[in-house]
Amino acid sequence: MASDDKDHVVLGSSDVLAGMAPPVSSPLTATAPLLLHTQELSWEALEHLVVALAVQVDHAVEARPFGRNGQAQDGVDIVAYFASGPAAVYQAKRYERFTASDLRKAVLTYVNGGRPFGSRRLVIVTTADVRDTKVDLELARLRSQHQGLVIDLWGQQQLSDMLFTLPDQVRRFFGEHTMRVFCLPVPVQKEAVNARAADHQELQDYSAQLDIYLRGNLHDLVPLTLRGQDSNERVSSAELAAWLRPGLHVQVVGASGTGKSHTLTHTVLGLLQAGWLAILLRASVYEGQLGDSLDECVSPFSQHDAQVLVETARQQQLPIVLLLDAVNECPSQLQERLIQQVTSWCVRVGATVVLSSQEFVHVPAALSGARLKTAEPDPQQRVALLHSHRAGQGTDGPDEEDCVAFDTAFELSLAAQLAQRLPRGAGRAALLEAHVDIQLQHVSQPTVARQVLHRWALLMDERLTGFRLPKPGAAQRSC
Repeated sequence: MASDDKDHVVLGSSDVLAGMAPPVSSPLTATAPLLLHTQELSWEALEHLVVALAVQVDHAVEARPFGRNGQAQDGVDIVAYFASGPAAVYQAKRYERFTASDLRKAVLTYVNGGRPFGSRRLVIVTTADVRDTKVDLELARLRSQHQGLVIDLWGQQQLSDMLFTLPDQVRRFFGEHTMRVFCLPVPVQKEAVNARAADHQELQDYSAQLDIYLRGNLHDLVPLTLRGQDSNERVSSAELAAWLRPGLHVQVVGASGTGKSHTLTHTVLGLLQAGWLAILLRASVYEGQLGDSLDECVSPFSQHDAQVLVETARQQQLPIVLLLDAVNECPSQLQERLIQQVTSWCVRVGATVVLSSQEFVHVPAALSGARLKTAEPDPQQRVALLHSHRAGQGTDGPDEEDCVAFDTAFELSLAAQLAQRLPRGAGRAALLEAHVDIQLQHVSQPTVARQVLHRWALLMDERLTGFRLPKPGAAQRSC
C-alpha cells in the first residue's frame, strides 16, 4: 500500500467478502440494496477491485498494482494506462471512517512525492462512506489548490453505483448471493444493445445523422477572425476544424452575437467530415451529471449511449472531441462542477475539448490550451455578412453606410434580413423593433405579447446596468 493504511483499517474476516443478506422487503417494494458492504473487503481484494474498475469504468487499456509492500510508492497503489492521454494513478484506502484530514494526507502524499508516471489524475478510493460536508469542502479546496491535477474521490456510495452495472465484479468480490440481490436484472433489449460495442458502421451512422440534423436551416458560414489571446495567431472561423488537432484544447470567447455558436456548429460538421467522433453539448442543458447530458446529446442519433460510442472510437483509434457551447449559459452554481466533470472525462477518455463562452473560463491545467477571441468584422467581412444573409430574398441588400450602427455578426445578419423594414440610418432600437414585429406575426395573440414585452422593457429600463456606451466619435451609431 502507498501509506500506513494497516493502522487505520477495519478488522474482520478476510475470507467472507459478501455482505449479510438484506432484510425481506415489503411485497410492494422492489428496491435493491443501495450500498455494498465495502468495509468487509480485505485490502488485497480492494486493490484488485480498483484494478478492475480502472479497466471497466475508466476504460484503461492496462492497469496494475504499483510496487509491493515496503517499497517507496509516492502515494500510488495502482497505475492505469490509456490508449491516448497520460496515465492515471489510484490510492486504495481500506478505512472504516474517512475524514477531511485523511483526504488531505492522501493528496499531499502524492503531490509532495515523486509523482511517477507524470499523471494528471489522482483517484482516491476508500471503502468508507465519504458523505461528509467537511470532506466535500476539503475536496473542493484541494482541487482549487492543485489546478494541474484532477482529483477524484470514490467512497462506498460511488463504488456501489459503479458496481451495480457490473454483476461479474460483484460476484467476484462480494459473492454470488450479494450479486443476485444487489444487481437488478437489466432489461433484455437494453442489455442486447449495450452489451456490445458499436461497430464502425454504427459510428458512421451516428455521424451522418448528426450531420443531417445540424445542417437543417443552418446558414452558410461567413469566415470571421479569431485572435489568439496569448499570441499573435489568427485563425479563420471557417478553418477551425482543420486547424484543430487531437489534444489541443481550445476556448472561443466573445460577446453575445459574435457568432460563437454558429462557428462551433460548422466546426462540428468539419470534424465529422474529417473522421472525428464529435459530441456537441449545449451547456444550458447540463443539470449536474455530465454522463446524462452526453447521453442526451447522442440519443437522437444512435441507439448506443455516449460511453459506448466513445469506447468504440478509442478502439478504432479515432480522435474524440467534445464541443461545449455557451458555458456562460450553464447555471452559475453548476459551472464549476461542469468544468471539473468535463476535465475528468477528458482525461479518462483522451478527448479534445472545444468550449465557447462570453469570457475565458478558468480551467484545470489538464484543459489548458489555445485561447481565441472573436474580433469585430472588418469592412470586407461586414459586406460579406450583409450579402450572405440577404441572398435569395429577391431584393438588393442594405448598403454598408445604412448599417454603420451595427457591430456584431448577429446584428448585421438581422439588418440584412430586415432591410426593407429599417429606416435609413437605423440604430439598434429600430433593429430590435423590426425583429420583434416579425416574431409577433407568428404568435396567436400579438397584442398581448406586445404588452408583455413593453412591460419587460420598462422593468429593464429601471434595473439594467452596464449599458454598452458608444465609442468616442461614434455618435452616429447610437440608437
